[in-house]
Amino acid sequence: QMSDEELYGGLSKEQVEAYAEEARQRWDPKLVAESNARVKKWSKEKWGEVNKDLDDILKQLSSLIGTPVSDERVQALVARHHAYMNNFFEVKAGMYHSFAKLYTDDPRFRAYFEKYRTGLADYRAEAIVFYCGAKKS
Repeated sequence: QMSDEELYGGLSKEQVEAYAEEARQRWDPKLVAESNARVKKWSKEKWGEVNKDLDDILKQLSSLIGTPVSDERVQALVARHHAYMNNFFEVKAGMYHSFAKLYTDDPRFRAYFEKYRTGLADYRAEAIVFYCGAKKS
């Protein structure tokens, strides 16, 4: 089990609470509580594996910018990211679709993704929208 410091490394207690409150307002508070409880049970090794998986997904997706989002390699990475999200809580396609907007509209998320490669936030959002549309058909 990880401590809050290990889980939120580098963030002040005030920042952690502000992000937690924002999450409760944006999403179902019960879902946020379940996600927090799930993550706090993880070992440092599990936390490291999950974060490494995200880093790998984003690096690979960055290398595909310019490839049509319908490409099977892009969609495989989006499916892998959707599975990654399910580590935290069950993310149905409709909710996953809303992350596309969050990743482009919120400057914090945009900046995080743009560190990998300029244009990644928009490309990723477009790929998620395509993925969610394909899941409906």
